[in-house]
Amino acid sequence: MLPKALRKFLKINNSKSKMDSLCARPTCTKKVYVESNGVVHPYCGRTCAFIDLRNISTNIGKCNNPNCSKQKYSDVIGNVYDYCSRTCARSCTRFCTRAECGRKAYVDPTDPLKFHIYCSSKCFWLDGQNLTVTKLTLLNPNDLDYINAEKKFLNGLPNAKIQGILRIQMPKSIVHAHLLMKKQSGLKALKMYHGTRALCDPGSFLTNFAPQCSPGTICGACGITREGNNPALSKHGGGNMWFAESSQISNGYCGGSTNANLAMFMVDVLATKANIVIVNQAAATLPRFLVIYKR
Repeated sequence: MLPKALRKFLKINNSKSKMDSLCARPTCTKKVYVESNGVVHPYCGRTCAFIDLRNISTNIGKCNNPNCSKQKYSDVIGNVYDYCSRTCARSCTRFCTRAECGRKAYVDPTDPLKFHIYCSSKCFWLDGQNLTVTKLTLLNPNDLDYINAEKKFLNGLPNAKIQGILRIQMPKSIVHAHLLMKKQSGLKALKMYHGTRALCDPGSFLTNFAPQCSPGTICGACGITREGNNPALSKHGGGNMWFAESSQISNGYCGGSTNANLAMFMVDVLATKANIVIVNQAAATLPRFLVIYKR
């Protein structure tokens, strides 16, 4: 029931002939509200009454759900919301990818179109703690991980044409060994690049999300994706593995022709900061992203 002051202002009409009348708000096609005692109101409800009486603009725009054509919801005091209903709001809300979480995914407060698929870094690590095989995820161009990886990669290779960027979540045994070494050594993880050749077409990673070559095949792209950086397979003496701070340097190790798909890894490397880092322990490295590109 409407407040007494508002009821007086509305000049409630008790005439039974008014019961089938339409709401007094010009843009509404609902019937007027009738109380159980027969009192007839000029409007269908509070929302229309307040909007019409307070001259609140009805041009409040469409629901932010791209698949909805309804008008945004406006409450009885004139507050306008982004969606027409809770259903549309929930359908457009990004939630943390980790199934056990249920919280909203992180969204950039300065640009709501940019996001992470997890709510926090904690959920990211928890999501991969039981993996027994490598998990690859193709990043959305609006994902903040994609945006940051693209910016850094193109800083070294401004003319490269990125075909896609995949997030790599290695098996738990590789991740645990790396995190243990990081804790024991006190070294920071440097964001480095590692170029490698591929026997298969690296572009297949973007659709199959898995190594294409059989285990044991000498394919750098598939081998590193499956097992991480293995010093036993290094072509350098003493099992040394080389990593560069710039994608421009690592580009020379990717082989391939001008129009071929190439693969370059972005790797966390435990070492002291330098333009080029050489390590000979697998645990010192953790592949994080795989960039598929053309020169």
